[in-house]
Amino acid sequence: MADIFIFRSWILSLSQARESTSTALGLTVAAAALASLVLGACFLLRSRTLHHPPTAPTAFLMRMAAGAVIVLAAATAASVFLGAPP
Repeated sequence: MADIFIFRSWILSLSQARESTSTALGLTVAAAALASLVLGACFLLRSRTLHHPPTAPTAFLMRMAAGAVIVLAAATAASVFLGAPP
């Protein structure tokens, strides 16, 4: 859901022709999209392993999911900060 709000603020900044802000918001959109893809991949990997005898998730999977959540939170915070009117 955060991706949609970040993308919306980026589109609005493009329509208002604020170049420096729109470039920075474009980077936050890319970071949020990448984080969402990583979270989706983690979800698919974990759901696939749950069909077999239950085991604990791997440390790599947990680190990737935690890192993606942190990146998504940082992109959301940056979007709120950059999306504020001057």
